[in-house]
Amino acid sequence: MLQLKPEQFAEMEYQALQQEKRDKLNSRLQIWSLLVGLVGASGVASVQSGAVAYVVLLYPLVAACVARHAGHSESVLNQVKAYLLELEKRAGYVGYEQFNKSNGRRGVGNHMRALRDAILLTDVLAVAVVVWRMIADSWYVPAALVLVVALVVVVMTCRWLNSGKLGGGR
Repeated sequence: MLQLKPEQFAEMEYQALQQEKRDKLNSRLQIWSLLVGLVGASGVASVQSGAVAYVVLLYPLVAACVARHAGHSESVLNQVKAYLLELEKRAGYVGYEQFNKSNGRRGVGNHMRALRDAILLTDVLAVAVVVWRMIADSWYVPAALVLVVALVVVVMTCRWLNSGKLGGGR
């Protein structure tokens, strides 16, 4: 059986946490790539004729799932960063996490705000296209239902994106 000294174990744990932090930071680009792909696919669907154009209604739902994933990922990232800060303090080392904290930098910053804004803007555009088509076809009641459901989805999207804030993840 492999016997590790506490110092070796602490170093391995620190390295694993740094790798987890890098992975979470790198996943931000994947989230944006996925969102851009969804916007493109929804844009193509929105210019189709007939019932196919109503596939755009799926966009806010899928974007909400992306938001939920992003919120969870940022929440985990904040946990890892808080634990790294604690490890730095215990070791008496003034590292990057302490530097960030001393400069008043908190939470996830502009990444999540930009993601929220992009998702909400594209949600509004997708729903507006569908509602406009429904009203043009005199489908007033379904258009009103779409607006209500879209509002619920937008509220849930904002909630999930806010779960990535420091101390707000569940």
